[in-house]
Amino acid sequence: MTKDMHNFYDEIGFMTPEQVSRVLQVTPTTVRRLIRDVELPAHKIGRQWRISSDNLLDYLFNTATVVTEDDKQHFREIVQAALKQDDY
Repeated sequence: MTKDMHNFYDEIGFMTPEQVSRVLQVTPTTVRRLIRDVELPAHKIGRQWRISSDNLLDYLFNTATVVTEDDKQHFREIVQAALKQDDY
């Protein structure tokens, strides 16, 4: 995938399983299992999975035991930081 395509996904808020794994501090395999088990909604584009930042935030909010407004803001900041990273 070209750098332009990666920038496009970043702009609209899509993340790779690898990016999500860094946010959740789990392996990419675990992220793919969450996708396979329909716990984390994702879109398959060609042969690659993409997770929207909104779906990731929903997953975080819905799986936390207690979520305060501060927690929600913290989750949003973490996801936004992951979207801005350019490891490619």
